[in-house]
Amino acid sequence: MAKQTIGSSKGDVYVFQIRILTQNLSSLHQQIEDTEKTIENAINSMNLPPWKTIPSVGVLTMATLLGDVGDPRLFGSAKKFSSFLGLTPRGKQSGSSVNRKGHISKCGPSHIRQKLYMCVVSALATKKNPLVLEVYNRLVSKGKPKNVAIVACMNHLARAI
Repeated sequence: MAKQTIGSSKGDVYVFQIRILTQNLSSLHQQIEDTEKTIENAINSMNLPPWKTIPSVGVLTMATLLGDVGDPRLFGSAKKFSSFLGLTPRGKQSGSSVNRKGHISKCGPSHIRQKLYMCVVSALATKKNPLVLEVYNRLVSKGKPKNVAIVACMNHLARAI
């Protein structure tokens, strides 16, 4: 069918162009695979804890995280790392109302929070990460808004990394 419809009215030039574009596309796919393998090998050479065992966290998420933050172990604790990423609630004090928890601090790199958000949404959609599912379901069943539960899952995911 494609042989009859694509390029048939304009001659062999269009068929040749489509063949070249198809080869270019195949080459680009191969370059992407090679680049992802190179990135994965670089991450593996850092001797990090087994991040591959965390469902929904992929090579690109880890590469983004390591490229911006460096080695998460340098923070000393998972809580400090999560706080650096801006996933912990900031304190709010005003007059007589003290020690209220506010929104997340958002003090770290926003694109890493975006990657973690996508990891959590992916984990919820595929139901492959039991930690994320358990935290999310527990908080939603307690009446927390869904976005609050998602941010809490992002916090747990960051601490697991």
